Amino acid sequence: DLFSVLFMILITLDSVQSKFLSNMASLAEDDAITTITKDSESELLEAVKTLNSKGGTIYINTPVINVSTTSTIKLTGSTAGGIVGMKLSDGTYPRIDFTKARDAGSTARGFTISGSNQFIKYLIIENAGDNGIWISGAKNLIDHVIARYNNDSGIQLSNEAEGNTVNHSYSYRNCDVNTFGANADGFAPKLGATNTEFNYCYSWDNSDDGWDSYDKEGDNSATVTYNHCAC
Repeated sequence: DLFSVLFMILITLDSVQSKFLSNMASLAEDDAITTITKDSESELLEAVKTLNSKGGTIYINTPVINVSTTSTIKLTGSTAGGIVGMKLSDGTYPRIDFTKARDAGSTARGFTISGSNQFIKYLIIENAGDNGIWISGAKNLIDHVIARYNNDSGIQLSNEAEGNTVNHSYSYRNCDVNTFGANADGFAPKLGATNTEFNYCYSWDNSDDGWDSYDKEGDNSATVTYNHCAC
């Protein structure tokens, strides 16, 4: 009956979740660069240096890291690695907030990824002086990310970016104030980006386009693929 079916589904999901958490714990032990548990910009920047040289994962387990540096945080490595936010006790995920940098006059992007095999997962990227995330590298992954309140497109892929994937991400209320909102898109795979794939991504309330695929070639293009996305 229906109750039995639902019960079996719950048991299966519980088993899958247990295996996932076990694998995450093992992963954290095996490849962790550090786990940041307080609002420490300096700790994040130091960990990124290690990430760029050796790979590995930076885990963030604090509600917010406030960034005041007016320079972009750059992921430049080729060895697999990235930054992962950990679910907080209230059910939310960590924020990387660039308000202090922007107040200091920064027009820098929040994160740039020029490397390959890098990932940013389970984070909120907000208030950057330009793009929240800008990707020019290859085979990188953005997963379960929110890009909001940035001073240009939330997530942009350009300059020969190739084979990158964006999953389950949201981009909203990004606005380039100094240019009267003419440029800030939600997602912008354009100007040289190829073979970009979006899965279950949503964009709304951005000052320019929700999706800007300027050099996309028709409805079925190798340049960009949208699966279950909306604006």
